[in-house]
Parts: sequence; structure tokens; C-alpha cells
Amino acid sequence: MSDSITIIDEDKVIDVVLIAGRILLESGAETYRVEDTMTRIAASYGLDDTYSFVTSTAIIFSLNNRTNTRLIRIRERTTDLEKIALTNSLSRKISSNKLDIDQVKSELIHLHHASLQYSSITNFVAAAIACGFFLFMFGGVINDFIFAIIAGAGAFLTFSYVQRYIQ
Repeated sequence: MSDSITIIDEDKVIDVVLIAGRILLESGAETYRVEDTMTRIAASYGLDDTYSFVTSTAIIFSLNNRTNTRLIRIRERTTDLEKIALTNSLSRKISSNKLDIDQVKSELIHLHHASLQYSSITNFVAAAIACGFFLFMFGGVINDFIFAIIAGAGAFLTFSYVQRYIQ
């Protein structure tokens, strides 16, 4: 890859870097991992002198004195290890020059909009059963198992209901 990249290519690289950073941060990745991945992706496309600053609610990225600094605000966060793994896999492919910038941008946009979460029913059942088994961790008896499941199910439904109105 040549050292001179056109302004349009720099903008594409910055777009890719920011989309990857957003996916990672919204999926629960640590801020240092987000910064490191962003720096590696930019360097893979020939942009070595970059600055990134990531907090739990924002991503700031710029090229040294060549472009305006860009800021992305992060409003939602969850834990989605599959999105983190897929983004890291794309980052590795970028580093080994297996994908061009347009392919990467397309795949990252698709990944950003993909819903890889479990269904609400699956989460409901898992929460109820998990609460039932937590009973034993805290010294409960088998006779209280069904009540712990009901309490876990109720807590999950309450949390889901409240979360809809505070977002």
C-alpha cells in the first residue's frame, strides 16, 4: 500500500475505524481494546499517525493535523461477545490485507445493524432457571426451587418492562 492516500480514502478509513470502534464499544468491549483495534485498522491502511480517545459514552478519532477530529456518541451498551469476536476477526483480515476498504465497510455496517442477541423468550427462560439454581448456591432447599424460578421470571419481566420506559 502506498504512503500517499487520497482524502477520499482517508475518509473511508476513518469511517471504517469509527464503525468498528462503535460496534466494539456498544457490544461491551473494554476501552483500551477499542482504541487498540482502531489504531491497528488505521495503520493497516497506511495511516500511522492517528489519535483515538475512547470513553464509555464517546469515541474521538483524528489523523494528526490532516483531518478534522470526529466524535461518535455512544448511547446504548450491551454485552455481545459475538459482535466483538466478529469485529476482531475483520480487524485481523484487514491486517493481513485480505479485504479492501469497501468490503470492510460493507461488512461492518451489516454487522452493526445485525441483531445477534437471543430472543426475549430465551432470555426469560434462562433468567428464570438461573435464579432457580442460584437458590442452591445460597443454601436454599429443593422445596423452594419453583418459587425461586417464579421470582426470577417476575424479576426479568419487571426489568424488561422498566427498561423500555427509561431508554
